[in-house]
Amino acid sequence: MKNHFRCILRLLCASAAAGLLMTGCGASYDGGWDSATTAVSSSVSYSKSESFAMENAAADMDTADMATGMAATPDVSQQKIIQYLDYEIETLDFSQSVTALESLCSELGGYIQDSYRSGERINGSGLRYASYTLRIPVDQLEAFKKGTDQIGTVASYSTSTENVTEQYYDIETRLKSLRTQEERLLELMEKSETLTDVIELENALSEVTYEIESLTGSLRRYDSLVEYSTVNVSLDEVVRYTEQQEVPRTLWDRIRQQFSASLSGLADFGQDFLVLLVGCSPVLILLALLFCAIFFPVRHVLRKHKKTAPPAAPAAPVSRTWAYTGSQTEETGENPPEPKEPQS
Repeated sequence: MKNHFRCILRLLCASAAAGLLMTGCGASYDGGWDSATTAVSSSVSYSKSESFAMENAAADMDTADMATGMAATPDVSQQKIIQYLDYEIETLDFSQSVTALESLCSELGGYIQDSYRSGERINGSGLRYASYTLRIPVDQLEAFKKGTDQIGTVASYSTSTENVTEQYYDIETRLKSLRTQEERLLELMEKSETLTDVIELENALSEVTYEIESLTGSLRRYDSLVEYSTVNVSLDEVVRYTEQQEVPRTLWDRIRQQFSASLSGLADFGQDFLVLLVGCSPVLILLALLFCAIFFPVRHVLRKHKKTAPPAAPAAPVSRTWAYTGSQTEETGENPPEPKEPQS
């Protein structure tokens, strides 16, 4: 297909050149100025027509090549596959695990793309945390998986892939067509005779060059992602490793699992309370001293004031008289008489 379009392009160029030559030879001496003008106009027309034919041919070649690339499926060895791995690792010795992870990456020929490491007191627990984005060569990926046991205990692991074969070869086909178009434009620039043609060809060449650079960068990025797998590692410092509990199948298993969880929670609460009590002891001692410095002097002053105060005068007794009138009793200021016993 490419050879066919190239033959057509060459025939068009040869026809335009033959027409230009015949026009120059048939001109008379008396019409020298007019024939020169006609030659210049023919040259411009030749350049534009050839450029137009070249662009159409390149577009057709691009379409044909892209159709051919999409129709042909690359074999397994030519597949462009990007691999992603995610690890969550727990460790009791944070510093040793960080050193082991960075050493393993360097030994396998990889490099650290991004990293983040927290300080002390993350989330108020005092434990440290680190996050790494590593780029490991795809042929060393299995060695990295085996080396994770030296870093710590793998709590979770996941992997994913992305097949970019179609996008990769589409870009590659487009890039080939653009380079062919660039060569044609350079050839036309060598044949151009007017400033207008040169300017038009330079503008077209700059656009083609920009597209070539952009597509070349995309291919390099795909090559990097395919050749170096992306590995995300989360490193957590823990007090004890997370136990992998089995799914309870019977009632007794559920009771035992819940009882163990309750004991573990109670132990954690006791430890946290003890840590809080001992850790806050300087503040508690200061508050206790402040309380004593205020409470005891105030109590002493209150007791001393109570001792020096004069005793209060006793209240005068009230004399009350009760009088019986029938079935009612009236208050007269004297004590009521005692009831008489009935005579038999």
